[in-house]
Amino acid sequence: KLPIVLDICYIIASIGISSMFVSQTIFLADIVDYGEYKNGVRNESITFSMKGFLQKMAYTMQSIIMYAAFSITGYNGEAAVQTAAANSAISFLMFIVPPVMIVVSLIVFLKKYKIHGEFKTEVLKAVGGEK
Repeated sequence: KLPIVLDICYIIASIGISSMFVSQTIFLADIVDYGEYKNGVRNESITFSMKGFLQKMAYTMQSIIMYAAFSITGYNGEAAVQTAAANSAISFLMFIVPPVMIVVSLIVFLKKYKIHGEFKTEVLKAVGGEK
C-alpha cells in the first residue's frame, strides 16, 4: 500500500512542478511583451536566456547552502547513522526552507507582477499581440 500512496504523492508533486515551469515560460512571454511596450525594443533572447542563468544561480546557491549546512553539522555521507545535528539540518532543509521560500516567492510575485487584467490587454494591444 505504501508504494501506491508514494506514487500518488509523486504524481501530485510532479503536476505542480510541471505547472510551475509552464507558468514561468508564459510569464516570461508577458515580460517580453512588457519590455517592448515600455522600451520600444523587443529582447526575447535576453529575457529567455536569463531564465536559464537564474535557474543555474538558484541551483548553485542551493548547493552552497546545503553543503555549508552539512559541513557545519558534521554530516558524513559514508556513515550508517548521522549525528542529531545532521539529521536536524536535513529535516530543516527538506521541510522548513521550501515552504518558507514558496511563501516568500508568492508574496514577491503578488506584489511585483502586474501584467494581468486590463493592463495586460493594454500591453498586448500596444505591441500588436491582440486585435
